[in-house]
Amino acid sequence: MPARSRRPAKRRTETFTARSVTTAARVASGQVTCYSWPMSTTAARSNLNDQVYDTLKRRLIRRELRPGEKVSLHELAGELGVSRSLVHHALTRLVSEGLLSVKSRRGYFVTPLTAAAVVEGYGVRLALELHAAEAAVGRAGAGELR
Repeated sequence: MPARSRRPAKRRTETFTARSVTTAARVASGQVTCYSWPMSTTAARSNLNDQVYDTLKRRLIRRELRPGEKVSLHELAGELGVSRSLVHHALTRLVSEGLLSVKSRRGYFVTPLTAAAVVEGYGVRLALELHAAEAAVGRAGAGELR
C-alpha cells in the first residue's frame, strides 16, 4: 500500500494581532498582512503558567502574602481566573525556590524568613554593590573622581 503524503496545514491570511503567532509577514497596500496559525495550546498554556508564577512571586516579594500564611490553591485559582492545575504548577515552582513550603494534607505556606537568610541577602547585596562601585570607578573619567 503506498504511503500517504501529508498535506501542510491550511494557511489563512489575516491582519496581525497580538494573539496570532506570525510565521511570515509582507506589506500589502500599506498594511502588514501575516500568514499565521493560531497559537498552540501548549505555547499559550506555558505563557499563562509564567504569568501565574510571576504574579504569585510578585505578591511574595511585596509581602502581600505574609510569612507563615497559608496559601489556598482554590482561592488563588478563583482570584486569578485560571485553572487549579496552573496555580499548582506555579506553587510547585515557588516551593522549589524555597519561597513556599508544602505540608502534607495541610497545603502551601509562605516560608518565613530566617535570620540566616536575611544575613545572606545582605551579603549578596553588599557583593553586588561593591562590584557596581568598582565598575563605575573604572568607567569614570579623571574629572569625575574626587
